[in-house]
Amino acid sequence: MVTDTTNPASLAAAADEVFDRHPDLNGLVAMAGSMQPESPLDPAFLAAPEPDRPAPPRPDDAD
Repeated sequence: MVTDTTNPASLAAAADEVFDRHPDLNGLVAMAGSMQPESPLDPAFLAAPEPDRPAPPRPDDAD
């Protein structure tokens, strides 16, 4: 399903389609956001997963 999130009619049509396909649906979790492109081949891939969170400790980090 393609939805234009800037168009109220498109959102209403998407909601109708979801409820038509899943009439027993009683909850919906919407996930939205923007991500930076990542490559698992880049050594910095796991350095900091998100700009606003610190990187997790690495096994070779001394405490």
